[in-house]
Amino acid sequence: MNVFRKITSFSDIKFLWVLLVSISVFVITLLLDYFDDPAHTPITALAGYGLAIIIGGVWAICNYIGHIKINVLYKNSKDLTAFVDRLTLDKEEKAELLTYMNDFAQDLVLQGKSEEEATAIAISQFKIKEFDRLSKDSSLFHLPAHHYLIGYAFIALFFFAILLLISNTVNSSLYIIVLEATCFAYASGFVAAFFLYKLIDMMIYRKF
Repeated sequence: MNVFRKITSFSDIKFLWVLLVSISVFVITLLLDYFDDPAHTPITALAGYGLAIIIGGVWAICNYIGHIKINVLYKNSKDLTAFVDRLTLDKEEKAELLTYMNDFAQDLVLQGKSEEEATAIAISQFKIKEFDRLSKDSSLFHLPAHHYLIGYAFIALFFFAILLLISNTVNSSLYIIVLEATCFAYASGFVAAFFLYKLIDMMIYRKF
């Protein structure tokens, strides 16, 4: 169930407008190419496909970079709520941890510490004692799994299958064929991006 939720976290995608530009360029190029002569691909069409791929590559880079976060345990924090909120924990775990840390800080205040000192000590104690138990990883960067890309790939393949069925049984118009090809192309792109991200993650984890 947790994996399904990650796969369907479609809002996790970043710079969606860049991806939409890539798709638009691809669709327009494909329409013009197929409309002119499906058996021959002119230089202008190749340039259009190349532009769509380049824009898609730019999106993939921006999307990946947009998800990189510095591990919260390496950051200086002065607020308990902000500190806990940045941890890779679920909502219930965050609530429990925040309650515990607030209680710990209040005890320090009662012992004569200022609120700022109490907060700093509480965070410091957490970093020392809970680093291995509560942190998902101890590397400098927190890198998400990007499961949503698989979700987008499934959606694209779903529409591809429907359009393929329509083109083979009901209507094989130019627009259906173009949309069919676009769905398949970008489904493949999402899968490729997912594995490319995994490869980059491995390289980053080894280096840092």
